[in-house]
Amino acid sequence: MRAHCPAILSALHELTQAMWHKGVLEADLRELVRLQVASLNHCLSCLALRYVPGKNAGLSEEKIRHLPEFESGPFTEREKWALRFACAMVGKAIDDELFGELRRQFTEAELVDLGLWVGLQHGLGLFNLAFAAEPEPFGTEISV
Repeated sequence: MRAHCPAILSALHELTQAMWHKGVLEADLRELVRLQVASLNHCLSCLALRYVPGKNAGLSEEKIRHLPEFESGPFTEREKWALRFACAMVGKAIDDELFGELRRQFTEAELVDLGLWVGLQHGLGLFNLAFAAEPEPFGTEISV
């Protein structure tokens, strides 16, 4: 796909890199949310590309394994609220109560970073599904 729109895809890569390296969220939380969004999108391509970076960002195998049942899994309250926010954004079910609790867990800068990250990952996942992106071999590295 890069050959068809190289300037746009290059800019998208730069945006992702800027969010990763200049954002205010912790690396492991960012990857945890990215894995959750990939799972919610049912994007095999996204999931295949995210496992190794998640481990490299400090996510434990236990957390990765328990992501589908995060409410009862080994996650901090902060992580659970970030995952709830990801689920709400993907499902378009954000309400005042959720946002009130998010504001107790995160600074405004963190919330903006988190919201942009979820939106970007959700959009990229839908793009991959629309264009039937083939999954890379499991565990493929991506640059972050």
